Amino acid sequence: MAIISDSDNVGGQVSNTVLTWQHTCGAGATLLVVLVGVVDSTLGDRTISGVTYNGDALTNTGVTSDDATEGFRTEIWYRINPDTGGAYDVVVTAGGKCTDLAGMSSSVTGSHTTDPIGSSGIAVATGANPAKTVTDCLDTSWLMGIVVTDQSDYTSITPLVTEIGEQDVGADVVNAQRKTCTAGSVQIAWSDADTNAYVISVVEILMDTGGGGFNAKVMVNGVLKDVSTASVMVNGAWKAVSSMKVMVNGAWKTV
Repeated sequence: MAIISDSDNVGGQVSNTVLTWQHTCGAGATLLVVLVGVVDSTLGDRTISGVTYNGDALTNTGVTSDDATEGFRTEIWYRINPDTGGAYDVVVTAGGKCTDLAGMSSSVTGSHTTDPIGSSGIAVATGANPAKTVTDCLDTSWLMGIVVTDQSDYTSITPLVTEIGEQDVGADVVNAQRKTCTAGSVQIAWSDADTNAYVISVVEILMDTGGGGFNAKVMVNGVLKDVSTASVMVNGAWKAVSSMKVMVNGAWKTV
């Protein structure tokens, strides 16, 4: 099952401890991802203490990028099978009052229903054209990434793929985007001709393999492949792994 975009929202910016906005997950949404960008000089204040959607707690991916010199921080949180059918509050709570607290939300269908987060990466750097390459990505999975940069002109930074949202935060910019992966190493990048400090967090969103939550990879010609796109040799013939079965807890399961 392919991953399909459901809805994107920009949560805005506050100079406070709590940022709230509304997001509507459509029928069949399997995953809500919240991408947060923070600017503050105090680590405890710029560290996110929790995120909720309609009162339900989200899970921190742990893919956090932090620059103590600039006071920049990016975090990514997610909720499997979020509530659908209404515009519900996304609430992001920081450790303390922040100079700038911004967020974006993106819901999808077709993501893995038990283990949706795959490979990941972070970057803390100074330069033009912010970018991060993530290794061991699977065919047709997605990358979602967020950047905080001290580019003062938000019109000067441009996502190179599908934009989730952008927020001007005073003298800095927060931008999030997504792209579909091919197997192997995949880069997510922004166009910015100026040299600026930036931090990036990126996660891979895995698709539903159609196996009731069984998510596996096999090595094909030295490359890890998702079971839905790989083949193996069976009795002298190549067979698609997605049409085979494996023994799980004493029962045959379709992969």
